[in-house]
Amino acid sequence: HFIACGWFLMTTLSLPGIEQSWIQRHGLDTASWGHQYVVAFHWSITQFTPASMEVQPQNYAERWFAVATVVFGLVGFSYVVGSISGSLAQLRSMSEHESKEFWKLRRFLRKNKIPLDLSVRIRRFLEHAFAKQKEEMPMSTVSVLTLLSEQMMAELMFEMHSHSM
Repeated sequence: HFIACGWFLMTTLSLPGIEQSWIQRHGLDTASWGHQYVVAFHWSITQFTPASMEVQPQNYAERWFAVATVVFGLVGFSYVVGSISGSLAQLRSMSEHESKEFWKLRRFLRKNKIPLDLSVRIRRFLEHAFAKQKEEMPMSTVSVLTLLSEQMMAELMFEMHSHSM
């Protein structure tokens, strides 16, 4: 919407009688405001997708706006893709750690010739304990809590344990 409004604003920056704007070039100067907005919105969407459109910049102001829009879209899209990639890598790393630990457990049980029924019980118990451990969050895992003052730490401890009194 904001890009479309900016593109529409560019028509006011063209010099009347000297430069044509995209609205004049495509005969939209007599069209309704709603139609002009829809065309501007369509143009703004095509700047972020591989789609094309017959409306093109007609003067320097429009051309600079179009370039700035494409650069903005490129930077914004790159940031989003980078953030998603980073999050997926972090999730994959967490999953790999768990998989590796259970692979080492299976290997340990096999190398030590632990009977199958005991191996299954051990794996099930540890899978349950591992899942439960992921749900809990002991204070020792939040290192920033060591920066709390004694008073705030006492209040935190009180609140954590007050519902069990």
